[in-house]
Amino acid sequence: MENLQLKFSRSAYEDYSRRESMPGFVDFKRKVLDRDHNKCRYCGFRATQHMSVVNRDGNYRNNKMSNMLTACPLCTQCLFVERVPMLGGGGTLVHLPEMTQSDLNGLCHTLFCAIANATVHERTAQDTYNTLKLRANPVESAYGEGRSDPKIFGEMVLNTPLDGIDKIANRTLKDLRLLPKLTDFKQQIKDWSQDAAATVNK
Repeated sequence: MENLQLKFSRSAYEDYSRRESMPGFVDFKRKVLDRDHNKCRYCGFRATQHMSVVNRDGNYRNNKMSNMLTACPLCTQCLFVERVPMLGGGGTLVHLPEMTQSDLNGLCHTLFCAIANATVHERTAQDTYNTLKLRANPVESAYGEGRSDPKIFGEMVLNTPLDGIDKIANRTLKDLRLLPKLTDFKQQIKDWSQDAAATVNK
């Protein structure tokens, strides 16, 4: 698996979005998804819908096949922290140094499935998710009210007039994770569940 770190940039999302809208990129994206068997290279989640292609080095003008990775929506939004609301998902910054971002996203895929499909594990999954949400409190205490919002936090860092902003950002984000917001991924979860059910019934 690839190492997933929270990132934010003044220009990366614009380059990513511009590339996504290019007609010629559709076929190339399909080749990357096929190569990776529709499996997220960060958390291991596999699906045929709502998967993205991101760049390993964060440079969305370096579009060599070897630099391209399949990513699920939960992992994709971690690469554009300050633009989370624009990516069709959502999340909250939490203090969770004991778990990697990839592991957290993988866990959330499991929790969301259990909650959305009302499985026998629904209550346990909801309790676990609620406990994770409480880990936003240390972020608010350390950085100020509202700073667990990734958009607000990202703007705070990007607008800080300091040299070496990338190093400062990486140090600041070292123990922070982006907890995906269940309510903002309802459509994706529904589509994934329907695909899974169709596969089982074949």
